Amino acid sequence: KNSEIKEGSSFIFTNTRSAEEKVYNSLPYVDGVKIIKEFPDKIKIAVETAAPQYVLYFNNEYLILSERDKLLDKCSELPPELINIVGVKFSVSEIGKIVYENEKTKDMFLNIANTFRSNGLNNIKGIDVSDIDNIIVNYDNRIKIKIGKN
Repeated sequence: KNSEIKEGSSFIFTNTRSAEEKVYNSLPYVDGVKIIKEFPDKIKIAVETAAPQYVLYFNNEYLILSERDKLLDKCSELPPELINIVGVKFSVSEIGKIVYENEKTKDMFLNIANTFRSNGLNNIKGIDVSDIDNIIVNYDNRIKIKIGKN
């Protein structure tokens, strides 16, 4: 339905790229879509579900984001199970995608979060990237870990 591919429409002329974008943009908890034509008469739609990972504070509310920066939801209180990212400059596109002023900052907090997780440390509560040379990780609301030059 969201792909706007209609039963009986021309299989050959179906624009799968456009249909993928329509599904992605219309369903908030979809992080990836792939539409595959299977000849002679089938179309498969594979959908990757988006999982909430991070929170950014913006315009007096918290934006809940997937790892691919898709805006999934908004809320008035900080969800304690998600990582609160502080100090990053960004804007929100019309389709709910986060656009970072500096991609290096985004890469930095993603690398830090993924490194902690891959080592079994899953209680990160926040990452402050206000000073890219002196990043502060809040672990379990008990320990502050400084990462950087000083």
